[in-house]
Amino acid sequence: MGCDGGSIPLRADMIRVKKKKGVVERDVELDIKWKSCTISGERLREPVVACELGSMYNKESVLEMLISKNKPENASHIRSLKDVVELKLTPKATSSAKKPAAVVAAAKAETYVDVYDAEFVCPVVGIEMSGRHKFVYLAKCGCVMSERALKEVSGTNCHKCNEEFSADDTRPLNPDKEDREAIRVRMEERRKAEKEAKLALKAAKRKAESEATGQEDGEAGATKRSKSSKKSAEDKDGKQREATVVLTGATRNALNVAEAAMTGLVTAKQYKTVAEDPSASRVYKSLFTSACPPEDPTKPRGNWVVFPAYHL
Repeated sequence: MGCDGGSIPLRADMIRVKKKKGVVERDVELDIKWKSCTISGERLREPVVACELGSMYNKESVLEMLISKNKPENASHIRSLKDVVELKLTPKATSSAKKPAAVVAAAKAETYVDVYDAEFVCPVVGIEMSGRHKFVYLAKCGCVMSERALKEVSGTNCHKCNEEFSADDTRPLNPDKEDREAIRVRMEERRKAEKEAKLALKAAKRKAESEATGQEDGEAGATKRSKSSKKSAEDKDGKQREATVVLTGATRNALNVAEAAMTGLVTAKQYKTVAEDPSASRVYKSLFTSACPPEDPTKPRGNWVVFPAYHL
């Protein structure tokens, strides 16, 4: 370790130190975060969509996830395509990062190519969308622009498509962890409010339908009651007419009987007994005790008497 020709040992050769964990370079981290799909890890290609938390995905990957129903943890909040917005990105005209063939050709030609070059820029101020500046998208139209553009150019209309938007429509892209948690809380509150609004709308609709049905039933019941009352009145009138006819017939019969009785009385007054009446038949005369047997007309015939068996 010395006196051997001038070799000088270093500290690393003499002392073993603990190895540090590998640290990912910031440029690599930002490149992966802003140019890769959150679900599949593949390079972003249009159509590109973003969720409410600000993560970006290939639309094809989202569709495959929803069909297979195999959701990773970082995309478990996506329930359907309604939870994502298709982004309207502004490509950078001179970007070489999105052209792999150009990168390979430049490598063969031994020329420098910036692989971390941004693919998209802000349509208002021209800032590159590489992660070094904050970008937002509008949930109403899907246009992507830098946060600085919204602050510098005030207004309630989109600076790219001129569609009107509100402050609630502004969503940040790839926010920090702290901001992401706050955005998640707001997302859950918004979804809860939307659910309550839908339930209230359904309840109001059911109430209106029940009131309309009750009104129709009331009108139908009133019509039915009027028809039934009219029918009962007609039936009552018919019964009264029938009773009048029956009463008229009974009265006529009574008058006939009375007339016949009067005639009988007049006839009975002419003769002392029915047996003396020459106009009465023999069968009719036999019903009375005054009828005489043919052998002895002067002797009345007695009634027929039944004797019980113990008298015999």
